[in-house]
Amino acid sequence: MEKNNKRVAIITGSANGIGKSIAEKFINQNMIVILVDLDEKNLKKTILEIDPLKQNTISAKLDISSEQDIEQLKSIVEKKFGYLDILVNNAGIAPNRLIEDQNLDEWEKVIKVNLTGTFLCSKMAVGIMKEKKNKMKYILNITSISGSVGSVGRSAYGVSKAGIIQLTKQMAVEFAEYNILVNSISPGPVNTKLTKNSDEATKSYISRIPLKRFTEKKSIASAATFLTSEECDFITGHTLNIDGGFLAGGINFPKKDLK
Repeated sequence: MEKNNKRVAIITGSANGIGKSIAEKFINQNMIVILVDLDEKNLKKTILEIDPLKQNTISAKLDISSEQDIEQLKSIVEKKFGYLDILVNNAGIAPNRLIEDQNLDEWEKVIKVNLTGTFLCSKMAVGIMKEKKNKMKYILNITSISGSVGSVGRSAYGVSKAGIIQLTKQMAVEFAEYNILVNSISPGPVNTKLTKNSDEATKSYISRIPLKRFTEKKSIASAATFLTSEECDFITGHTLNIDGGFLAGGINFPKKDLK
């Protein structure tokens, strides 16, 4: 793939789900997208679906929690393009486990993949991005409403996502001098494989969402497109909740019961 003037984006966790939807949006905007995931089989499948001729995509099977793997990713970007416009930190794992049942290895793995992985990828990206101070660049972190509220079985995941929300603010402040805008998206329940729980769990979620439904991946992708666009030129350190009103709500009893 030759160097050109197209914007170059990295999207982690892009073999499936939200990451795949964002990648498809970016491809439709004529960007070059580097899709990163450990799931090599679905990574290749996704590229065939969104870029059949492989003109605007590169795949990289990498572990985002590994410094060695992230150095390989940096090398790919520098050798093929020499610049980077966008990083989307989307990769993550989300085991459902009560605190009393969660062992240390699983806890540390969630923190290492979700939070440390975001840190490592961002540190790598800024090293490339800061070379062109006169050009606007973007880092977008995908976090979760679980980082803002407590919920049963989401301790490690919620703590990792809360850390990403704070890391977003830290990076926005530190990277501003390089003209890098850093924001995050905090989805509520999204229709993905990760949210395929029991019918009762789904009903419980929906009862707390004013819009009474899960969001779709395309809604997250649309927000990601704006937050990494030239139209977004003065928003940084912000977390955008895409949750159907979940975090804005409280006790949601029927209007007919209002007294």
